[in-house]
Amino acid sequence: MRTIDSSFIGLLAALPAVLAMGSLRGEANIPPSVVDMFRWKNPFGEDLSPPDGFEAACEATKTFSARQHTLRDHMAPPPHGFGPWAEGMKPQFGGRPFPGHWDGLDEHGTLRKILIMEYADVPEAVKDWLETEAGREKGFFGVYDKPAEGESIVQGPASPRTSKADKGDKQVMIFAAGAVYETLPLWVAKGSKCEGERDPPAGSPGADGENAAALSDLKKYVIEPEDDHVVAWPVGHTKPDTFRDKRDVEFTIRAQLLKKAPKKATKTATSKKEGEGAATKDAGTKTIKDEL
Repeated sequence: MRTIDSSFIGLLAALPAVLAMGSLRGEANIPPSVVDMFRWKNPFGEDLSPPDGFEAACEATKTFSARQHTLRDHMAPPPHGFGPWAEGMKPQFGGRPFPGHWDGLDEHGTLRKILIMEYADVPEAVKDWLETEAGREKGFFGVYDKPAEGESIVQGPASPRTSKADKGDKQVMIFAAGAVYETLPLWVAKGSKCEGERDPPAGSPGADGENAAALSDLKKYVIEPEDDHVVAWPVGHTKPDTFRDKRDVEFTIRAQLLKKAPKKATKTATSKKEGEGAATKDAGTKTIKDEL
């Protein structure tokens, strides 16, 4: 009699959870839609220059690696799927709009996309945010343990870190691309010239100075450009090579601390100066003629 691998049985058990996140029924009849919580827009020009009327006091750009899956990959083990976490994802991601696309789109059904990163590769500033109440309330990031040896299913999210010495080598982060916008500056702050502190204490040296406007301070992060504030955007992201059964992708984030650009001389003022110069030249010419 042929035996069935226990890991396969475990993956079958996860099927109802995945179907709850994105039903197979009628998915082709539901067009992609932008989720209500997505309010972001690209602040940069085509050449990634600062917004009009501003210049960058400092900027930072970094690229990150991840794997991109659709919910159809729910039964496959890593790196081709996310089988071990399919069951445990239901409470956090199921039953609500999911901005799995970089444009904030929910593609519905099993066409929904998720990203998976090694938690050790997630910047420390982002981890700190995820471990706050505000970060947990956003709800489109989940941290999960990797399966222990001999196990195939992870039942739920990992316990919070007890020490920053724990870099997350035994964990993964599963998230929606459209949720990354909440924390974009934190992804690139480390090592930049304007890293600063996160929420510096009142009265501290950074409370009213350069640190308060740094990339690490989300209070300075804005959608519409403002002087002494930060704008950011995922300026690039690749697609998985599914033809070769690969799921690896990269995404690049850029953030800038803005300062108002100096005002340029108006055309009227310039013309006036040119006119005054011409008049002076004419007067000089007349004097020379009179002397002759």
